[in-house]
Amino acid sequence: MDEEYDVIVLGTGLKECILSGLLSVDGLKVLHMDIEN
Repeated sequence: MDEEYDVIVLGTGLKECILSGLLSVDGLKVLHMDIEN
């Protein structure tokens, strides 16, 4: 994976989902990962 991201969010709880959604709407490239995967 040679992608570059502005932010990496670990976890898929409510707070993490809201955070990654807000950051992506703001134009940042977000990698959102679950710790189990």
